[in-house]
Amino acid sequence: MLAAYDAQRGDEYRAVYRFGTGDARGTAGPARVEVVSAPALVPADTPPPSVAGLVRTGASAASAASLIRLRAVAGALVEIEAPDAWEPAYGRLAEAEARYRARHG
Repeated sequence: MLAAYDAQRGDEYRAVYRFGTGDARGTAGPARVEVVSAPALVPADTPPPSVAGLVRTGASAASAASLIRLRAVAGALVEIEAPDAWEPAYGRLAEAEARYRARHG
């Protein structure tokens, strides 16, 4: 499965997962998930990675339930000790922060 999420500014966050026993929907029992390509920020026009059996579907196949099932993947979940102070790791600066740093150093 190629997971690709719009990261704005012409980029995507992408990762590739392979499912073993069961399936991505979990309808045939528990799935074994292998991380084939770790999450990375790439230009949106980058061709999909060359992985045997990789099938890309549209947004209609995406669901929160499918993402929640990936929780068994090592490193997919982290404990947040102070939720009120937590901010996501975007992999790059926010657009406003990038402009500020470009102007002010």
